[in-house]
Amino acid sequence: MIKIRRNRIFPCMLLVCMLVYANFHSPIPAKAEPSHNWSQLMDKQVSDWIHELGEKDPAFADWGKAHTTMETLGAGMRQWLVHLNKGNRPVGYLVVGEVPEKSDEPHFALLEYGLGEYSLFDPAQAPADEALAVYDGLSSHWEFTGDEKQPQSANAMTGEQYPPGFVDSAAIFTSLQTDDLISDKPILLESKYFQLSSDEIDPFSRIDWLTRQETERNYDMTASQLLEKDESERIVLTTSQYEGKVLAPYTVGAVHLWGNNVTYVGVWDQGLRFLPAAYVEKIGQFNESE
Repeated sequence: MIKIRRNRIFPCMLLVCMLVYANFHSPIPAKAEPSHNWSQLMDKQVSDWIHELGEKDPAFADWGKAHTTMETLGAGMRQWLVHLNKGNRPVGYLVVGEVPEKSDEPHFALLEYGLGEYSLFDPAQAPADEALAVYDGLSSHWEFTGDEKQPQSANAMTGEQYPPGFVDSAAIFTSLQTDDLISDKPILLESKYFQLSSDEIDPFSRIDWLTRQETERNYDMTASQLLEKDESERIVLTTSQYEGKVLAPYTVGAVHLWGNNVTYVGVWDQGLRFLPAAYVEKIGQFNESE
């Protein structure tokens, strides 16, 4: 199994660590160009999410004074990346997807949101002038044609390029149900942050989550149980990607509990990335680090 560390490839436990990303195919079909009413509903939904986070969680206070810009992800994927900037300073982002219609009006779901100056698909990190932004949770990536005219992918957060040949046939993110995501009328009920040093944020600062015996690991921990943990505890999410070929660890930094018992887990990857617990639990396991 390959062990990975974001930002650079390095040897670990005698294995070469490589971070690669999978192809993602949205189950949502392409439709005609959005109407004026569609745009209004989209803007209102995004505004509701931003307002709720800015009002309920002090860490998102800057969001209430930020302006937004939006760009389309992929080709016909019905997904959008919303950038938030306060002045010239980035303060976060949201990834929005349109869900299959349950009525005549469009409905949207919040696939991911991030806090801090780093964002997915920063043009400055793009690996090529013509690179396709493909969203797939922690496996989000750019697709582009490499120097040898072969398809390649690059990290959506850092732009780091990876060798071709690693593909993941299981599109786990698309298997989520609408009820697993934040959608209409968002209500943020609880926020929890783990107080970690800059060293502790790095999952490789201590690797007991990797070296502990199988019998010592608590594989039954759920995202909702993170709310019960002491804020000084260090918990690492180990994710399996590319059909078990890649092991990617992320330190847990925060948890958000929303209405309808929907939980999003914030993991450190440059900044904090909040992803649906239903997705996180499908691709990984929580490990307590001593």
